[in-house]
Amino acid sequence: KIGSGPYLTVKDSEIIANPKIDEHIKLLAKKNRIPLNLEVVDFGTTDATNIMLSGGGVPSTILSVPVRNLHTTIGVASMVDVQQAIKLGVLLLKNPPHHL
Repeated sequence: KIGSGPYLTVKDSEIIANPKIDEHIKLLAKKNRIPLNLEVVDFGTTDATNIMLSGGGVPSTILSVPVRNLHTTIGVASMVDVQQAIKLGVLLLKNPPHHL
């Protein structure tokens, strides 16, 4: 799936991402014609778990780029996917969701 756009992880082995943030990201991606893949996995997790559970809780989600051979010295990714993920991240920072 490399080259098909960034990934939005809805659920991994330890967390379910914040649905309001996820919906907002999906709308931003659609409005700006950025392809977005939804991911649900039952293995692995990210630092978003610790962020989400810290203090009284922090609304969190996971936006990522597909990488082949992740955690090796020869990871491969698409520059287009990276650029689209950056664009989507910038759009999210400039247009944050309201009422979390």
